[in-house]
Amino acid sequence: DDEIVEKYKAKKTDSEMGPHFFHGVYLINLATEKPDFLEVSVQSLVNYQQSAGRIGGKGTIFHLGSHKGAGFEQVREQVCGALEQALAATPEGVTLFLENAAGHKGTIGADLNELGWLIEHISSDDLRDKLGVCLDTQHAFASGYELRTKEGVAEFVTAADTAFGWERVGVMHANDSKTEFDSHRDRHENIGEGEIGAEGFRYVLQHPKIKGLPFLLEVPGEDRSGPRAEDVQKLRELAG
Repeated sequence: DDEIVEKYKAKKTDSEMGPHFFHGVYLINLATEKPDFLEVSVQSLVNYQQSAGRIGGKGTIFHLGSHKGAGFEQVREQVCGALEQALAATPEGVTLFLENAAGHKGTIGADLNELGWLIEHISSDDLRDKLGVCLDTQHAFASGYELRTKEGVAEFVTAADTAFGWERVGVMHANDSKTEFDSHRDRHENIGEGEIGAEGFRYVLQHPKIKGLPFLLEVPGEDRSGPRAEDVQKLRELAG
């Protein structure tokens, strides 16, 4: 209710918290073959976006879902239409962030060009202006983007810029990878303890186009308790 919203906003100001985002539930699937499931997926996004507007949030990061082997070409028009419904109900100043995927079981967005196609084919500039991208380092690495070298990070940034324009990237998920390069598996690890490694994150964090973005941790922490203060500190050190 309004009282809780105002209390939250006051606490946010007092704590000097930076930009804040929602993350959509993983059950959302805009590529589903079930009309009723598509409808509730869209309504879930609408609820997130309108709530983000009320609390002064940047918007909602979410996974587009999976075509389950049908192929991106078979579902892309449906996904575009669903995005337009969610965007039409999105308040001004709030962004819907498409997240890249690791590529497991037909998930959309492992290839950055799929995100680019969807953004390009939104029917109006007014709706398109409410779309952004969240890039996840583990998902990128698992889907075949090399992040362990300075050259690889530069190629990843170029690929994103070519696919949809770097200016659309509004936030990053900072996650090391439990699984090997190009594994197409979504398995996160603490920063510097996975396959990307500390040096890879140094290249990512110090790239001139990346270093000014907000980073969100989705790492297991200790005993799967989630991100810790030392994880944030490690990122700060690697960022210089």
